[in-house]
Amino acid sequence: MKGMPTPSGDEPERRTFLKAIAGGAIASLLPASEALQHNGQADRSDYYAILYDSTKCIGCNSCVIACKLWNGKLGGRFPFLVEDLKGPQEPPEKPRPDVHHFMVIDRFYNLRHYDGRAVFMRRSCMHCLEPPCMYVCPTKAIYQYKGINLTDFSRCFGCQYCVVACPYKARAFYDEWGVPVKCWMCLDRVEEGLAPACVSVCPVRALTFGSRNEILMKVRERVKELQGEGRRVYVWGATEEELGSQGEISVTREFGTNVIVISDVPFEEVDYPEPEMLVPAPKGYPKMLMERGGLAIFGGGAFIFLAFALWRRSRIIKAKIKEIPRG
Repeated sequence: MKGMPTPSGDEPERRTFLKAIAGGAIASLLPASEALQHNGQADRSDYYAILYDSTKCIGCNSCVIACKLWNGKLGGRFPFLVEDLKGPQEPPEKPRPDVHHFMVIDRFYNLRHYDGRAVFMRRSCMHCLEPPCMYVCPTKAIYQYKGINLTDFSRCFGCQYCVVACPYKARAFYDEWGVPVKCWMCLDRVEEGLAPACVSVCPVRALTFGSRNEILMKVRERVKELQGEGRRVYVWGATEEELGSQGEISVTREFGTNVIVISDVPFEEVDYPEPEMLVPAPKGYPKMLMERGGLAIFGGGAFIFLAFALWRRSRIIKAKIKEIPRG
């Protein structure tokens, strides 16, 4: 794919798998500050980002349909998105991303915007700047490319640690492929100079796509507009350092995302994660694992089994899925 990293070889050797497993497990157990130091503060000038302005969203679901059609049929990388659901289906109590929806729009009937309209909120992968999923992956299958969080399926063992670690519950396990799947920001479109499918169809321009720097500029402009209307503004995904002082504005403190959200309703009222869940430091693990039905941390003997199983799995998985290459 144009602009994408190229694979270093068809299949890593078993020795490489063992190193990846050990390194990933150690990183997942480090305190957040230590783990983040390993990744460093990268230059984000070439990062892509999406702005979701919930104060404009009308809940039409055009973005949801466009995502399914492009990724499931037109782009064709994830055909299961448009597969027919089998058997009777109970409507979910709360819409959440799953193997048939990389993104959903959630409605909050008991909340209203400043102007009295209903409150809607996008649910999808937020493409974290410091992804918890990446730090808990024992095989280093999860990586970042221009701010987009991607999965190298040829390395993925299907342990679902990333599913547990994601504070946004944005990953879903697809049984037939044996791997977790999620939004990939329509990278195939982006690499051709197009906006992600969801952004391209929004009738009220609640979604905007661009470089992170461009999106941050639009966030500052929109914050001023909303403040001029007398609204209290809340921003998710942009840090205080990036936005600077803009009066009465509430932002996520330290760990940003490349899907940035503007709201005039506090994020705790629309079920956004608590701050300690954003990065899986040790103090966050017990609560995270309890709430998600958790998975036990690998014991020493399991590393050997995992290495063998992953080595074996790599030989059959390429026949099932199209890989997203990585460096």
